[in-house]
Amino acid sequence: MRLRYTRVAAINRLLAPYGLKAYDDGATPGLQLIASGGATELVADLEGLWQAAARIAGRPIDPLDARVLSDV
Repeated sequence: MRLRYTRVAAINRLLAPYGLKAYDDGATPGLQLIASGGATELVADLEGLWQAAARIAGRPIDPLDARVLSDV
């Protein structure tokens, strides 16, 4: 469980500039992606997370973008 929470914390640091947040309750398979407006989407894995995040944000999201990593 600790590893899952550590992973979500790292993901949330990458999603924060886009106004998005991931949540893992430890019981539901996958992750919940939550937008600042309240939209929520359940995703199965990290690939699905980045695709859904880009769709919700309305722009491509690159978790390796230097501007995002400099804030992490």
